[in-house]
Amino acid sequence: MASAASADPIYVAYDGDAGSDGSIEALATTLDHAMSLAQSGDEVVIAASASTYAPASTVAVTAGVTVRGATGDWDDVVISGSNRQRAATVTGAGAVLSGVTLIEGYIAGDGKPGPGAYVTAGGVLANSLVHDNTYDGATTSFIGGVNAVGGSVVNCIIS
Repeated sequence: MASAASADPIYVAYDGDAGSDGSIEALATTLDHAMSLAQSGDEVVIAASASTYAPASTVAVTAGVTVRGATGDWDDVVISGSNRQRAATVTGAGAVLSGVTLIEGYIAGDGKPGPGAYVTAGGVLANSLVHDNTYDGATTSFIGGVNAVGGSVVNCIIS
């Protein structure tokens, strides 16, 4: 089983088993379950899929956790906020989200724009595409994409 500071990644597949620990690719888990398991030092590897990942809650990448698309190509892993929640947060030193597309995030005026991604406190969003997100009824690349406050956005396209 993958655990804190584990050398083994937690594997995620679109059709993963929520009861699995994701310790090997053949026992891949769901994105929601992987995020509940991940602790500082863990890496979550999301398999490429022709289908869009639509987790039940915001993908919350916390300090020391790396979440990445397996191939590194943002077209291979698409994560949707399903037009009801922020797609991702990346918060804390060593928190990294990379190689994904974030779409259909939604925030209804919580004072923290960035329905695609809210990146803060040393978190890093890298090598990703962020588009078609909505903040308080306005779909724009300025307010509707990424809000980085004390975090970094590296090699990303926000539209």
